[in-house]
Amino acid sequence: MPQAIERVLSEPVLDQTMRLFWAKGYAQTPIEEIVAVTGFNRAAIYSRFGGKRELFLAMLARYRERITERLLEPLRTHDDGLAAIEAFFRQLSTLPELTQHSMGCLLVTTASDQANLDPEASALVADYLDELTTLMRAALGRARDQGQLDAAVDIQASADFLATHVLGLMTLSRWPAPARTLHSQVEEILHYLRGLEKN
Repeated sequence: MPQAIERVLSEPVLDQTMRLFWAKGYAQTPIEEIVAVTGFNRAAIYSRFGGKRELFLAMLARYRERITERLLEPLRTHDDGLAAIEAFFRQLSTLPELTQHSMGCLLVTTASDQANLDPEASALVADYLDELTTLMRAALGRARDQGQLDAAVDIQASADFLATHVLGLMTLSRWPAPARTLHSQVEEILHYLRGLEKN
């Protein structure tokens, strides 16, 4: 029986399940739809996870590991502080899930769903927001050390500002707004970033 469950809960099926929650959120994703779309059986879900809530938490963790880690990579890998932040925001204006499919961010959607936000889900969301702000602050710190920033720039306030705008972009992307709207917002954020540079 465990081997049968392992075959049913393959990586592609788990990715399908994650994308269902990503597109619709926890409350609007009935377990029957997961069964219908992915083809894995209800017994496998309950045997492996225990129920819809536990399945959602597992998919939220999967999203955190597979999607947000990839999105945060520019902030980690660019030595140039301001270039790291610019690369991070520019990828948001080309990401298909944002520009074509109106899926936004599963973590941001989860944070907005206060009626269904339990402590474990809240902790995953808080961890992401903390990491995003920390990486923004570190990139701005590198920019300061590299002599790129005006001396008057408040590193923490700017990191908070930029991280908050990431949440705004993710929320905007779930609306039926034209792709150019998301692009223009990214450009405005980058205009703010350029305003931090030393003259």
